[in-house]
Amino acid sequence: DMFAVAVSLITGKILYISDQAASILRCKRGYFKNAKFVEFLAPQDVSVFYTSTTPYRLPSWNICNRAESSTQDCMEEKSFFCRISAGKERENDICYHPFRMTPYLIKVQDPEIAEDQLCCVLLAEKVHSGYEAPRIPPDKRIFTTTHTPTCLFQDVDER
Repeated sequence: DMFAVAVSLITGKILYISDQAASILRCKRGYFKNAKFVEFLAPQDVSVFYTSTTPYRLPSWNICNRAESSTQDCMEEKSFFCRISAGKERENDICYHPFRMTPYLIKVQDPEIAEDQLCCVLLAEKVHSGYEAPRIPPDKRIFTTTHTPTCLFQDVDER
């Protein structure tokens, strides 16, 4: 349940998205053509995305993927969480699923303008709830929690 996407930091458009994305997000591959990545995010998560993908905060893809790079070089990896639309459950009812996003900075050549541009490569991993495990009967899932996009608990039900 993981896919990769390259998003232009200039236009916000998706420059590349791996084949797995279409099946994970339950849509056709062409659905992503000329689209901005934030169009697929839950409205409440757009600001989290922009804050977490500012270029000066992103580790370089090249540094973190060299054979000689040390673990220390990649310690600045900063993941964040966003909800991405995954099809419609009912008419006009968009369903969002949570993903752990791991961003990297990379330069790519845009074929349309034939120039290098800064991009954010995101590794998106679908988050599965531990409360949906088949071993926990639905009638026993009786408490709730809320947390920030960085996973700090805001509220824990006393039950």
